[in-house]
Amino acid sequence: THTECIGHITEDRVAINDVLRGGLHTARLITVRPQRCGETEEDHEPAADPNDWIITGAAIAESLAQFPGHSDALILRTLPNGTDKLTHRYEGPAPAAYLSAQAAQTLVDAGILHIVTDLPSLDRSHDNGRLVAHRTFWGLDSPSRRSSDARRGGATVTELAWVAPTIRDGWYLLDLQVPAFVSDAAPSRPLLYPLRDHD
Repeated sequence: THTECIGHITEDRVAINDVLRGGLHTARLITVRPQRCGETEEDHEPAADPNDWIITGAAIAESLAQFPGHSDALILRTLPNGTDKLTHRYEGPAPAAYLSAQAAQTLVDAGILHIVTDLPSLDRSHDNGRLVAHRTFWGLDSPSRRSSDARRGGATVTELAWVAPTIRDGWYLLDLQVPAFVSDAAPSRPLLYPLRDHD
């Protein structure tokens, strides 16, 4: 599991510990099932292979609607969710599901500043360096490589997080623990604390 900041895709150095200062974030945990790209109207740039698995904006929006309100963070778990995720080797041009362009925009429209997912990357493994989902999430238009141009430079991306099937979808507090590395990405430990309604 690792957490990235805007410096991950810019030429200027931005350290994760300059962006993420610690503290708790309100978070929703949702579980979505990827779809074959050829079976949905959503897309990616460059054009996705019809057999690629993608996470759609429609699936994210539908799951978020089950837990109305605003949260700073989102934990995005994908199906299937077997323990093989703990040791799986991701190889090839599209070895895992990734976000459609519309899915990344859905996260932005929902006001999500911290995305935590079990995906190895928000983007297709081989996308010719476009990084459309990352750029959309950080609000950095192509071809800029300057962090000062990012409209959401305080946002973070956490990938390869394991979310056990015993953890239920719903509302949580997220403690995103990252060591004080002077680097654009660092190993991290997301901790969830459940929030429950009181009668």
